[in-house]
Amino acid sequence: MRRAILTVCIVLGLRGLISAEPPKPPLSVSQKLALRIQYAGLDDPRATLNDALDGLAKRYNLSFDINVKAFKSDGVQEVGRTPITDPKPIPAMKNVRLDKVLKTILARVPAPSGAAFRVKGDHVEITTNAFLKELKKKKK
Repeated sequence: MRRAILTVCIVLGLRGLISAEPPKPPLSVSQKLALRIQYAGLDDPRATLNDALDGLAKRYNLSFDINVKAFKSDGVQEVGRTPITDPKPIPAMKNVRLDKVLKTILARVPAPSGAAFRVKGDHVEITTNAFLKELKKKKK
């Protein structure tokens, strides 16, 4: 009897392993940015760019790197400490792509050429439009 039970358990266990779906590979940074999300908004008047990026990083398992040199060249000092919700909060957004939320946040950074982002390997680089234009010129 025990042998029959053991045989059944082994067969069922092997069957479960064979029919189980293979694990899905983790999403790439680009795939994460394309996800449709529900964004709760940000209304703390003391919230900074670093605060907003930290929130997105934790919630969506992303890594952000601010190109401080690019912002300094554009005349923005300590860009991570830039207040982004004073005087106007960032509104809640439903069923929007994560990259749209990121663009909305970056639009609050007072860089003359504008703040932008690009996927760079395993992280998102926060930079300026001026820096991205220079990169395109160098590639030509």
